[in-house]
Amino acid sequence: NSLVQKLIVIVAMAAKFEIEKFNRNNFSFWKLKMKAILRKDKCLAAIGERPAEVTDDSKWDETDGNAIANLHLALADGVLSSIEEKKSAKEIWDHLA
Repeated sequence: NSLVQKLIVIVAMAAKFEIEKFNRNNFSFWKLKMKAILRKDKCLAAIGERPAEVTDDSKWDETDGNAIANLHLALADGVLSSIEEKKSAKEIWDHLA
């Protein structure tokens, strides 16, 4: 239930910005906009290595989950299908880069 609520909030927040979904042809601008969204949502760190000082697994999982949701919502269907097996925001980001 709380996951659904979080996704609703993320969708509502993403709708405010209306960034073009990544379609493999617009990476440079999409990347800048996506990093801004991740930063705004306090989950930018999730596309990098987990910082050693982050020891709270549940907090990191929440951060990573928020980043994954943002990324999923900002990808065109064809791109989304290529990352569905990825388990972390970093894996998704590295695959797209």
